[in-house]
Amino acid sequence: MTAPSGVIMSPNYPNMYDDHDDCGWTIEVPQNHVVDLRFEDFDVEPHSNCSFDYVALYDGANESAPLILLHCGAQLPDPPTYSSTGNRMHVRLKADGSVPAKGFKASYEWVSCTRVFFSTKQEMKKNSHRRD
Repeated sequence: MTAPSGVIMSPNYPNMYDDHDDCGWTIEVPQNHVVDLRFEDFDVEPHSNCSFDYVALYDGANESAPLILLHCGAQLPDPPTYSSTGNRMHVRLKADGSVPAKGFKASYEWVSCTRVFFSTKQEMKKNSHRRD
């Protein structure tokens, strides 16, 4: 997925996803941007450690990237919005063979990652801008 914004939904959403679904979406945005993903609806088979069905977010292009979130149950993740540190985020829905649920709906958008660092207060003052 490379559009500036979009929506990701589990298969069949808002109806039940299928047993054994294993789906992945990779969002890639231009360099010097990050991905912001916000869950809008969430219902995945609950379990204390999410070992049956889950949604996972990875800070990169695939499942070998650092894990940002592993979530299951019928509550939105808290917080509902997650950001990548680079220009890619991978989303995975994994389901076992029992208790399907509605799944999830999430929206994403590109965000510019402009970072400004000041080494001294004098430099900060010199580089600040006033609006009259």
